[in-house]
Amino acid sequence: MRRLLLLPAVLALAACSPDDTRQPAEPARPVTIDCGTFDLKLSGENPGTAGRCLIDAVTARQPARLEIIRNTDEGDPISTTYQSAGHGRVEIVTDTRQDRFGPQRITRTTCTAIKPVDDWFEPANCENG
Repeated sequence: MRRLLLLPAVLALAACSPDDTRQPAEPARPVTIDCGTFDLKLSGENPGTAGRCLIDAVTARQPARLEIIRNTDEGDPISTTYQSAGHGRVEIVTDTRQDRFGPQRITRTTCTAIKPVDDWFEPANCENG
């Protein structure tokens, strides 16, 4: 009879024990800073604030993205995207597939640094990928 009386108490204590089967929460991923998308056919000049945004993000090891669209002499758009994943490197993706008279391809270059130059920046220590 004592065993029957102890059974509800044991079950109640088991229900209060911590659940060891839960998975640990994934660490929060940093938000990618959007430095903007700029079509230079409208102004022709690099947007200095966007360059500063990317430099600051790379320096702080924050994920960031910047897209610049330039036109060829014939007016075909060439897109260059600068992407930093927060590890200090910058991946540069150039898409020339809409250039009717040039190589129609996507190229990837990885750089380990970018240097401020006037109101813009210059990629440094780059390797084609």
